[in-house]
Amino acid sequence: MASIPTTGVMAADDADDELVTGEAVTLSLRPTNFVLRAAGCAIDYIVYFAAFVLLTMLAAFVFGGVLDDAPFQAMSISLLVACLVLAPAIVETLTRGRSLGRLAVGARIVRDDGGSIGFRHALIRSLLGILEIVMTLGGIAAVTGLLTTRTRRLGDLLAGTFSQHER
Repeated sequence: MASIPTTGVMAADDADDELVTGEAVTLSLRPTNFVLRAAGCAIDYIVYFAAFVLLTMLAAFVFGGVLDDAPFQAMSISLLVACLVLAPAIVETLTRGRSLGRLAVGARIVRDDGGSIGFRHALIRSLLGILEIVMTLGGIAAVTGLLTTRTRRLGDLLAGTFSQHER
């Protein structure tokens, strides 16, 4: 059998799935597909919204007769920011890119170089998640995920991350 000579040029699809480290070692990183990313995201946001509802009900029970309408609305907005921005960022940072939804589907958020994400990456992702996932019900995330090679959403593009399939 004759072997096909290689010129050292990789196809565009192959280049996205492989990472060459500083020691010239090629790592194969499998991105999570679109359906698994959507399922993990749905699980995560169900948990975050449930935490928001429970905390709001608890605050209404504790401070219901004490607070007027305006302070209670301010507290509700603060709880919403804590549950939809801070909680995902802290969870992703402490678990090195994993969350309940990602654990269920076998995914992990990593930097473009394959390392674990930091708080900056997680905060950028969660801030843009409000626009992409909450405000448009996942429309922007779905469109950008379907148009990019590693199913990266807008938050991933700006943070320099992607979802790696680990199972």
